[in-house]
This record gives sequence, C-alpha cells and structure tokens, in this order.
Amino acid sequence: MNNNNKKIKHSLLILGICVISCTFILIGTSYAYISLEQGGQKNTVQVGNLTIGYNDNGNRLNLVSAYPVSDAVGQGSTGYAFTVSNTGTVPMRYNIQILNDQATINSEGCSGKLLSFSNIKYSLNGGSPVILANVGNNYTISSGRYLGAGAAENLNIRMWITDTSGNEILGKHYHGKISITGTQA
Repeated sequence: MNNNNKKIKHSLLILGICVISCTFILIGTSYAYISLEQGGQKNTVQVGNLTIGYNDNGNRLNLVSAYPVSDAVGQGSTGYAFTVSNTGTVPMRYNIQILNDQATINSEGCSGKLLSFSNIKYSLNGGSPVILANVGNNYTISSGRYLGAGAAENLNIRMWITDTSGNEILGKHYHGKISITGTQA
C-alpha cells in the first residue's frame, strides 16, 4: 500500500506541475497578445491633410447689431467664404460644424447676451435655409463631404436672424466659428 500511495502522490505532483505550467503558458500568451494589440494601436500612417483657407473674417461668424430679415435677404447677403483643400494623396471625407466662439464670448463678456439658435438661420452654398437649432447638438451643418486628393472646394455660409424673431432678440448677438474635421475616404 505504501508503494501505491507514493505513486499517487507522484502522479498528483506531476499533474499539479502540469496545471501550473499550463496556467503560466496561458497567461504569458494572453499578455503577449494584449501587448501586441496595444502596440499595434500606436502605429499611425498619415497620408493626407485637410487645410482650410478663410476670407478676411477668418473662421469667425458674427451677428452683431443684426436685425431680422427674410430668407431672400439672408441668402442674398455676402456670407463667410472659405476653402477646404485636401493636400494629401488620398481622398478625404469631411464635416462642417458651426460652434460657439467661446474665446470671443469670454473676451467680450457677453455670455448673457447671446442669440438663441432658434433665432438664427444659415444657408450653405445657397442651399435651403435651416434654423441652427434644428441641426442637432453637435451643430454639424454638412457631413461626409467628399474631397479627392489634391482637390479644393470653395464654400460660403450665410447667417441671419430669422424674420419670425420677436423682441427677445433686442440687444443680443452671436459669435460662432467654423470647424472642419476630416477622415480618409
């Protein structure tokens, strides 16, 4: 019986060593796989750039001392001209957003005098007028625009106060800016 106990203990010891070895191999392999995946995320290849050229107004959109006008008058205004250029070697898709110009708002101390987005209309390149409040929380006014490698697109945003606005707009104004984000197509 003593001999059988020794064989059982010896078999259990070998089995234990095998289980521990397999566990270490599994953990080591999993760690190597996770490390490899993390290392893969750090590699970036840049193949193109979007550049934006603005008119004399820069990327600033301002409605100061403005009054309500009809859509026809608003669409006939000069607007804010800018150019988006793809200086890379691959096609790009890009989005146009209108954001609050927080730097101007802070420097002029006018955060309590801002127009409601429901009083502001815009038109991109003479398209149908849209109330700014109706474009969603991130104020993306155009998304997924295609621009080939080495190509450029001239754009114009016109903004005005909608003619349905009431006296609530008196003494109020708007400071915004154009933001462009893009990805490889």
